[in-house]
Amino acid sequence: MNLKFSNTDVPIIVPINQRQESLKSSGIVSGKTSVNRRKSVGKTSGKIISAIRENEKITIPELATIIGITEPSIERNIRKLQNEGSLRRIGPAKGDHWEVLK
Repeated sequence: MNLKFSNTDVPIIVPINQRQESLKSSGIVSGKTSVNRRKSVGKTSGKIISAIRENEKITIPELATIIGITEPSIERNIRKLQNEGSLRRIGPAKGDHWEVLK
């Protein structure tokens, strides 16, 4: 969304609680962020595992593009998978590959 302002624009002040309700009604904010985030992390982890099974040399930027989330989100999910023992990285920093363990 691009917003353009000119010298004739007048700022409108909306109280915080009304802005939050407006965001909820528009679908931008659900009010259930922590619950939805937990569900989406599980789905994201599954998508990461599936993508790695298809291409064990896939990169984090490629995963982010395919799945449609940010690289830091991919990294966070990969750390979670590694800590759970579901995924590990084999070889040096460049030229290595992923191995799905579970």
